[in-house]
Amino acid sequence: MPINNQSILNERIFYKLDTRFAIDEQELNVLKKNSKATSVSLSQAINSTEGSYTISYTPKDGHRYKPLSNRIQIKVILRTYDIKLTSPTIAAIEIQKFGGNSLWKESI
Repeated sequence: MPINNQSILNERIFYKLDTRFAIDEQELNVLKKNSKATSVSLSQAINSTEGSYTISYTPKDGHRYKPLSNRIQIKVILRTYDIKLTSPTIAAIEIQKFGGNSLWKESI
């Protein structure tokens, strides 16, 4: 999460996928369906294929992440809103790792 941000605004909820960060339940979270506030739970929104859901929330430790292993896996969700675009691609992804004995950067 960018260091200047304290909260996530209108993160798109994808079917059967968790939010990018763990949600701080102590803070106010706003769930919307088709841009209008809704009273459904987050788990109901994650398991729904009807409508477009978003959530605004405060992450729990959004600026700190300690991986459980030394292996990095990347999940990329490519969103296209232009119907005319037939085959979108991602040319490169850059990863930066901080800590340990050295700083490294690798492009794939």
